[in-house]
Amino acid sequence: MGERTAEIAGGGIAGLACGWALALRGWKVRVHERSPEIREVGAGIYLMRNTVSIFEYHGIAGTILRNSVTLTGTERRDAEGRLIQHRSFDPAEPWYVLPRADLVLGLAEAARRAGVEIVTDSMITGMHADGTVVTAAGERRRVDLAVAANGFRSRLRDALGLTGLVEERSAGATRLLIPRGAAEADLVMREYWSGKRRIGITPSSPGLTYAYLSCPNDDARGTALPLDTASWKAAFPALAGFFDRIPEDTALVRHAYPLAKAKAWSNGRAAIVGDAATALPPTLAQGAGLAITNGYSLAKTLEGHRDVTAGLKAWEAEYRWISDQTQNWSARLDSLTTHWPPALAPLRRGVIWAIGAVLNDRVRVADRVRLAP
Repeated sequence: MGERTAEIAGGGIAGLACGWALALRGWKVRVHERSPEIREVGAGIYLMRNTVSIFEYHGIAGTILRNSVTLTGTERRDAEGRLIQHRSFDPAEPWYVLPRADLVLGLAEAARRAGVEIVTDSMITGMHADGTVVTAAGERRRVDLAVAANGFRSRLRDALGLTGLVEERSAGATRLLIPRGAAEADLVMREYWSGKRRIGITPSSPGLTYAYLSCPNDDARGTALPLDTASWKAAFPALAGFFDRIPEDTALVRHAYPLAKAKAWSNGRAAIVGDAATALPPTLAQGAGLAITNGYSLAKTLEGHRDVTAGLKAWEAEYRWISDQTQNWSARLDSLTTHWPPALAPLRRGVIWAIGAVLNDRVRVADRVRLAP
């Protein structure tokens, strides 16, 4: 095979991971990022062995995980801090937490080292099934593979006729990073439940703690920015001290939870990855995991197919079920929080326990995917 060419719309996690994986296999890759630089505005992020095993195999785990924390388990607690459920991780299957920027910048560094050209201040505005891409600057090129990795609201996905279900869920979360304190000395992710609100608190680096505050989008006091700390303290008495620790200048980001299920993952020689294809509520912490593994498996599958169109169909046929199952369970768990009837609140504790104790293997299928070597 001669050198094949690819153009990717989006310089986030999905686009960088896909570009890096293609370049490792001899593709000439150009990634277009509309911002002036590769950056990530966000808080913390979770990674499991499905992604970290790929990074380790290719020698980039040290770069990406240099400031990470390796968790030993998770806990769910009620608003008073009483334990509902505890899960200890197999030492061979830990969770990793790190600042989101470390993942994005680490992938960008790995991609450049592999030969990927990253063009900033550049936006692909048109993408066609024959591999033609059009930029905002008026450039028009036909390549062997065009990839839309430009997010949940991707217009390129829409133009390719791949849009299926695209919705904002009825809940969302405010995310933040604060200085790590003594309360996060244990390497455990703790999630607290109070009615339709949840708070997750996790050490995410030696010096930082990642937190998310989740509630329905119609919860005016819960969604307020700056934070309505009085409302949150009243809902979570056990966490009053946590709110007192939040610096006044802390950056806060709130988004509604997304869900995107594509009609298909490709049309001709054009494909979609990341939130354009598999956006999901973060209840299983696999948003980045699916973005990375799907981009990597795309490149791996095309390695054995000269016909890109046929290769993309084979890729979806082999791997889509993992994303579908993960999305379905993520949405169910989101509904368990947001739509659970108040009159049945006493039963929710048992349902949470059952999901963790009985259905874990079915729910967490994405965690066990191994693509490298």
